[in-house]
Amino acid sequence: MAREREVARALCTRYPNTGNLTGKRRENQVSSTIQGRKYPERYSVDLRKRSLKD
Repeated sequence: MAREREVARALCTRYPNTGNLTGKRRENQVSSTIQGRKYPERYSVDLRKRSLKD
């Protein structure tokens, strides 16, 4: 139990405003879409895959 709390604290300090792994994944998706708008040529394949999934 203490180990889980330790891991959670490490995750929170490394990735602020996430809390858990699903939150971290959501943050990554949001940041990648923002970066895709900034640099479309770098993220075009990733965004195309995501649109096919939806």
